[in-house]
Amino acid sequence: MNMNAFELFCLIYYALDAIWEKNNNDELRDYLSDANPFLFKDIGSADPAVYKEFHATVPNRISLEDSYGLALKYLRTLNSACIYEAFQRIEEEKWKEGAMEYLSSPHKGADAAENLSSEANVSPADESASETTAEKDSPPPESAAPADEVSTRMERRLNALQASVDALRKMFEDKIAEDAHKNALFDNMHRELTRYQNGVADKILETMALDVIQLTDDVQKKCRIFEKKEPTEENYTRLLRALKGIAEDLQDILYRQSIEAYRVAGHEVDVRRQKILQTVETDIPERDNLVAARMADGYEKDGKVIRPERIKIFKYAGKKPET
Repeated sequence: MNMNAFELFCLIYYALDAIWEKNNNDELRDYLSDANPFLFKDIGSADPAVYKEFHATVPNRISLEDSYGLALKYLRTLNSACIYEAFQRIEEEKWKEGAMEYLSSPHKGADAAENLSSEANVSPADESASETTAEKDSPPPESAAPADEVSTRMERRLNALQASVDALRKMFEDKIAEDAHKNALFDNMHRELTRYQNGVADKILETMALDVIQLTDDVQKKCRIFEKKEPTEENYTRLLRALKGIAEDLQDILYRQSIEAYRVAGHEVDVRRQKILQTVETDIPERDNLVAARMADGYEKDGKVIRPERIKIFKYAGKKPET
């Protein structure tokens, strides 16, 4: 059983179209759109260049045995691994069975080879007569069935495209709704966090205020007591003890807020945790830049210095020995 080039082209189209319906590959879809042999009544493809390039790679008359190999040869020229590998999935025996069934039934292009050969032998003088004879003797065109088939395929693809658009629209709407929901949740969380932070700050301030109020009451009470006492040495000692107690109470208030007093150990100066307020001259070179006196404690919270320790340092006033 033999076939012409256009019949082989149609068989390749049908085979690839069946594969496309299963995997919906974009590259294969684009090729099928350009190669569609049923879009027009004449022999060719939707994009004429596609069939022209195909016809240049195969002979006009092809045996069934050679058809599968010639199809692979043509598809290799497309330089598309996707299309070539898709066609290779078809077993050669199944290809031959499908080709025999197609060639045995009415189809477009069955007389393409005869028409092509006869056109090559027609002289210019006989063109008019041959066209008239062809119009009279040619059988009814078989384009109706392929046209219906093309219409069905186009409708199916349009439906698939519409379904994809609808799905994309739904995804877009769902995304907008999801983003709106996330924004609402974020706003709620932000409000709750702000409320919590403000509440914590208010609670800390309220606690410190109550401690200060309590300390104020104690100081005022002590003041009233010492106003009635004679300025004796014993009362002075008691007053001094009361003042030290006030300082300790204030440090307790800070401690309850995780703020602690500290002093840097040793005599070396740590500029990260100590601040130099004054220098004290010394004539001993070894004391130069060492701590001379501690003026006030430093304070830190969770390892972070709030206020550095206040210190005085020695400064050597004489000349340094030459080395």
